[in-house]
Amino acid sequence: MKSSEIRYPVTRLKIGFVTLNVVLLIVSLLFSQLWLLASLAFVSLLILNGQFLIFEDTRDHQPLSRWSLVLTLALIVVSVLKFVIITSL
Repeated sequence: MKSSEIRYPVTRLKIGFVTLNVVLLIVSLLFSQLWLLASLAFVSLLILNGQFLIFEDTRDHQPLSRWSLVLTLALIVVSVLKFVIITSL
């Protein structure tokens, strides 16, 4: 391990946050009710804010930190695009 690598400890809060991301991503993929998609699109932006509050640094080399950031961005893209596509039909 290099001395320049940044690694923060894994906590229960971080594991719960990643679990919440996975659950919300699955819900956004499975359901297509407008009110639910609109809520998920808004909540995904709050989740992005939570990402930067819970995980200390984006340079963290912990796999959990990377997965959380990828899942958060995927949640935003999926929920917003799905909402836009369904409401435009």
